[in-house]
Amino acid sequence: MKEQPAANSGGDGIKIFNMSDVRYYLPDIVYGKRKYMADAVSDAQLAAKKGCNVIIEVEAGVEADEFAKYIFKNSEAPHDFFISLDFEKLSCEELKYMDDCLPPAAFVNGVTIFMKNTEYMTMVLGRELSKLCSGKQYRYIISLETRNVSGGQGLFLQDIINSEDTTIISLLPIYQRADDIINLIILFITACNLKYGKNVIGLEDDAAEFVKSYRWKRNYMELKLVIARAVKRTNSFYLSGECIKHEVEKYEALVADSKNKNIVLSGTLADITKNVINVVLEEEDNNRTRTAERLHISRSKLWNILK
Repeated sequence: MKEQPAANSGGDGIKIFNMSDVRYYLPDIVYGKRKYMADAVSDAQLAAKKGCNVIIEVEAGVEADEFAKYIFKNSEAPHDFFISLDFEKLSCEELKYMDDCLPPAAFVNGVTIFMKNTEYMTMVLGRELSKLCSGKQYRYIISLETRNVSGGQGLFLQDIINSEDTTIISLLPIYQRADDIINLIILFITACNLKYGKNVIGLEDDAAEFVKSYRWKRNYMELKLVIARAVKRTNSFYLSGECIKHEVEKYEALVADSKNKNIVLSGTLADITKNVINVVLEEEDNNRTRTAERLHISRSKLWNILK
């Protein structure tokens, strides 16, 4: 079941969920069979019982969100609200909504804040967050690529990282979990079959060899996107190695090309948003459906932005 954010959530960078709306997905097929992932789940269970702050050490794209929700939902003294802050998208204007979105009784049982993409936390955001959280009963679950924080991160995160009461959970990147990749792909294929009306059963041998040996630079997100595109475009029951490699090459080319694009970042937020969308639209040959899919927005929202 898809989560429905609270109606008063601030925007794309901040989502606020009631306890009953939070769902997590840690499938036994992946997390129950490998010691290194079973250990991570065990650490998450202990953190949930303790009700302490948590650092989830990850590489980019690793699925820390599910562990954060697992910890939130399984706490012995559960909090009523789960706030997700995505610093890649978060603005100071959105952050100021946080207090306004919570009812006065929210802090009776406490509130959990999950932070991700913290490398994008600026000095201004760090100061604003410190001011908003001062003196309030928050528990923090923070996804970090490194414990060596600096800049805006350092203002807010260093004390949490150095605290003896903070639990550290380490999640291995996909390329170090070769035994799990096939199981993850089967889960992705099942979801994509339903979404795209396909009947893909699994991988051909050469595809299985490739996905287990390839170093997925963007981890879970890259693997999921590549499989989704492969399923959407195939008419076969099995994904071939050639099909997977083709989608990986297209994905890497788009990433490399986007880094070289001269996106104008001056003007209003609306102007910048249009500039980014126009770059993606050009890459997708002016196909608005594919553009909206890549940007994770609806076609109607894309249309309204470009009007």
